[in-house]
Amino acid sequence: MCKKEINYIQQKPKKYLIIFLKSLDYQREQGGWTDSKDMMKLASIPVAVVDQMLSEGVDVYKAPVKDIIKWLKNHDCERFLTH
Repeated sequence: MCKKEINYIQQKPKKYLIIFLKSLDYQREQGGWTDSKDMMKLASIPVAVVDQMLSEGVDVYKAPVKDIIKWLKNHDCERFLTH
């Protein structure tokens, strides 16, 4: 688990974390597609993890998708990938 993910979990009530993770599971089951099937979602990354990525040189707003996926996998944060 990401260090920032652990901090995020500790700061949020457990019920919201469960809802968030179940939502990610549902999105993954849908192949990343939204309910309307007009958009595909690749990931849903909490701000705390985005901040950690930025501090390690990966800007999710500018980095290539392959770099973002690689970072998430290398830091055991694959759970945030929805596709």
